[in-house]
Amino acid sequence: MRCLVTGASGFVGSHLVDALVSRGEEVTALVRPSSNRRWLAGQPVRVLAGRLDDPAFLEDAVRGQELVFHVAGVITALTERDYFRTNVGGTRRVVDACRRAAPNLKRLLYVSSLAATGPATDVPAVDETTPCRPVSPYGASKLGGEQVVMGAAGDLPVTAVRPPVVVGPRDQALLPFFQAAKRGILAALGGRKWLSLVFIDDLVEGILRAATTPRAAGQVYFIAGRDVYDFDRISLAIAEATGSRRTVRVRVPMMALRAAAAVMQATAPLAGITPMLTRYKIRELSQVRWVCTAAKAERELGFVPRVSLKEGLAGTARWYRDEGLL
Repeated sequence: MRCLVTGASGFVGSHLVDALVSRGEEVTALVRPSSNRRWLAGQPVRVLAGRLDDPAFLEDAVRGQELVFHVAGVITALTERDYFRTNVGGTRRVVDACRRAAPNLKRLLYVSSLAATGPATDVPAVDETTPCRPVSPYGASKLGGEQVVMGAAGDLPVTAVRPPVVVGPRDQALLPFFQAAKRGILAALGGRKWLSLVFIDDLVEGILRAATTPRAAGQVYFIAGRDVYDFDRISLAIAEATGSRRTVRVRVPMMALRAAAAVMQATAPLAGITPMLTRYKIRELSQVRWVCTAAKAERELGFVPRVSLKEGLAGTARWYRDEGLL
C-alpha cells in the first residue's frame, strides 16, 4: 500500500518507516526542511520536505495515499500557542488535505498521547472510557488534535492511538537517566512515581494493527505494556542495563526542578533553543501515576506487548553505547 508518515525523521516516525519498508509498502516520508534525515538515508522512500502550515504541500503529500500516519507533533514548546499551532492547527490541515486529495484513503492514524487523557488520579489506570483531563498544554494540544481527527470520522476512516512513555533506540528523552546511572547515580525527579511504558517495537506493532484492523476505524486505543513500574524500579533496571553495579539514589526536589525550569524557559529565547524542561513539563513531572491499560487494544486488535523491561532497556543502552553517548 501507499503510506505517508508525517514526522518521519523523528524517534517514533523513523521506526514506523523502517517497519513499513520491511513490509514492502510504498512509503512517503514527510519531514521538516530542517530535520536531520539520518534514519531515512539509504531507505527506498520518497522524502518530502515541507511544513504542516502549508495546505498545498500537504495536499500533494497525501494525494494517492492509502494509509496516512500522522506522527508529527511538538513535544516541548515555550508557549501554549506554540503547542496548539502544530498539534491542533497542523493536524487540522492534515485532515483537510486528506478530505480534499486522498480519495483512496483506507485509514488516517493519529499518534496521540497518554497526556491527552491525563494521569490516573481516581482509578488504578486510565482507559479509553476515562474522562480526559490533561494537566499541561502539551496534553491539551494532543487532545485537541485527537478531537480534530476523531471529529472527521463521518468523512474519513480515522483511528487514534495513545502511547505512554516510549522507550527505545533513537530516543533522547531518557538519555540523561542512562548517563547518570552509568556514573552510579539513580536520579529521581520529585517523589515516587508509577508509570506505564511502551517499547518502540511494541508501539510500532500496535500502530500498524490499529491502522489495518477494520473494526479500529473510528476508535481510540491505548498502546502500552501490561506492567506498571515504580520509577525507582526503572532506574535500577537502567543501571543494570548500563553495567553499573554500585549506585546511589538521588532525589531532586520538585522545588529545585521548578526553579531550573524557570531559568531555562527565561533564557531559552536568548539562546534560540527550546529546552526539554519548562514550567509546562513540571506540571507533568509532578504527577504521581501516569498509568494506562491497553486491554482494549489487546482485545480488539490482537495487540500483545512482547518486549520486557530488561530487554528493552538493554537494547536502548546498547544503542546509546554504539552512538558514543554512554
